[in-house]
Amino acid sequence: ARMAKGLLLNETGNFEFSDDHQQVFWNAYVGMDGIKVTYEEIKRAKQLLPRIETDFSNRIKRTTKKKKKILMTMYGWNEEGGGTLLPKKIAIELASQGNEVYVFYAGASVKRELTPYSVVREYDSGVHLFGIFNRDTVFYDLLHPEREIEDRQVSVLFENLLTEIKPDIIHFHNFLGLSLGMADSAQKHSIPYIFTPHNYWILCPRLYLLNKEGALCSGPSSDGKKCSECVDNKNKHSDYSKRLKGAKRVFSSEQCLIIPPSTRVKEQLIQNGFTEKNVKVVQQVSPTVERLWEQIGGNRGIAEKELPLTIIYCGSLLPLKGVHILVAAIQHLSKDVRVQLYGAGSQQYVEYLRGLDKRGIVEFKGAYNIDDLTEILSHADLFVAPSLCEETGGLVLTEALAARVPVIASRIGGYTDLVQHDINGLLFTPGDVQELVIILERIIADNTLLAKLYSNITKPKLFDDYIKELGIIYSHFIVQ
Repeated sequence: ARMAKGLLLNETGNFEFSDDHQQVFWNAYVGMDGIKVTYEEIKRAKQLLPRIETDFSNRIKRTTKKKKKILMTMYGWNEEGGGTLLPKKIAIELASQGNEVYVFYAGASVKRELTPYSVVREYDSGVHLFGIFNRDTVFYDLLHPEREIEDRQVSVLFENLLTEIKPDIIHFHNFLGLSLGMADSAQKHSIPYIFTPHNYWILCPRLYLLNKEGALCSGPSSDGKKCSECVDNKNKHSDYSKRLKGAKRVFSSEQCLIIPPSTRVKEQLIQNGFTEKNVKVVQQVSPTVERLWEQIGGNRGIAEKELPLTIIYCGSLLPLKGVHILVAAIQHLSKDVRVQLYGAGSQQYVEYLRGLDKRGIVEFKGAYNIDDLTEILSHADLFVAPSLCEETGGLVLTEALAARVPVIASRIGGYTDLVQHDINGLLFTPGDVQELVIILERIIADNTLLAKLYSNITKPKLFDDYIKELGIIYSHFIVQ
């Protein structure tokens, strides 16, 4: 008698019944005279009530969810790094839901047995792959902005694919190694398109808004001279100007949307002339977040931690990630700590870090994979992310927080969307060793602070939530 169905608005904009579910038990209510209804009264009422038809499925035409035909672009398919791993996981998840998913990607290696601009077709985990190999450049194309605007051979291959598969929507995850001309092709075929910037390629040929000295850059100049001087290609400043103008043009269309992973990326785009109404922040989530929360974060105790603390860093060992800031800071602490660095880097930089570690307390754990995170984070007391560059998001921070590990991070890029100062972590000025020392000393001196930070970390947004968000955006543009 208490089983019911609800009405849900599905992705196509129509109503459909929910699954059967039990409503609140009758004995949670009081009778008309304010006296609680007894079990015997409920039992008698059920016997007296007439049978009511509850299956209305024959009266309403159910809406069948239309599976989408989605084309994605990205850099590489089996390569490491969030800019490849996350789009790959998205593609596989969308395919598992019954959508037709195609990926047009720039091959991240040279295949000497193939001719230039060869297309390698494969099928992996339900996803149709189209890899473009032996292009004129494998990664950066710093000296050829005209090719980044349009690589004609890439455009022809992309046009042919659009004609062949006729996608409902295109999700650009990368233009690196391909070209902006793909967005022009989408417009030509009247196909709506979304762009997720996993880096700053759209503004910066070097990807990270860092100049050739490694200092932060505020963005390109309209005349292109800032970029041309940065890459030592001064004779082509007008082409760098056209590159920026081309990006603004293709993303001012009514049939497109840029979905940056953080508020900071949105700010950077708007400051550099992109149309605000075409930019909507959609926070990314690591596919491992749910597992980490279920296995670690949701069960982690809030007790005060005993010294020495275990501090973790996970990510590439690169100067722009500021790993040396962390290693330098811990040399000045009044108490011992354990510091474990997970990730690979050049031998030169690793040796530099070893040289900084005068106390010999840094453990270099080497490369890790996503399946190792449960073990890594289960022993962590703190996670430090000392980046020196404008991080677009911070997938590794979502993983640490899902394991209920408080985060100390640079006050930079997308990190500030994820870390709330003095709530679930602490923020410091990028590159400021002394400020990081003060923060770490504060945690060591006050053993209640860490417990407070732990207790403020709540259940995170899940990868499924992120996929649903993308599905709603796709449906909106397809319906339009």
